[in-house]
Amino acid sequence: MSTKSVGDFFKSSHDRVQSEHKARSFYRIGMASDDDDVVPSFTIYSETDRQYSRFNARGTELTVRLLPPAIGDNQDAITHFQASVNDLFDYALRNVDDSDMVGLTIHNEVNLLDKAIGISFRRKDQLSEEVMWSV
Repeated sequence: MSTKSVGDFFKSSHDRVQSEHKARSFYRIGMASDDDDVVPSFTIYSETDRQYSRFNARGTELTVRLLPPAIGDNQDAITHFQASVNDLFDYALRNVDDSDMVGLTIHNEVNLLDKAIGISFRRKDQLSEEVMWSV
């Protein structure tokens, strides 16, 4: 059994904070990116590709944070959340062919008591906003 020293804890916390500063933010689709008032809809902290040779498949894991609406934004919280999640799905599926099989699992890393939700494997062309929001 290994133990972490206090120095290791602070180093890993420092590395996490440094990686958060390097996170990429993505803007709503259709909004002008040169507008200084545009607020990103989500931030990506990590993106990892993994090959599953047993299934002849590739998977991508994204760790993201959905961002709050801009101050003074007239959008209600639910509309903003739905638009942010739709933007995130568009980003995650950007390099996937319509005939590729896609499955999604979403879980909260902050509150581990929350259950993960998922969408079973189906072709990308069978995955719509209605299907995603029905979960």
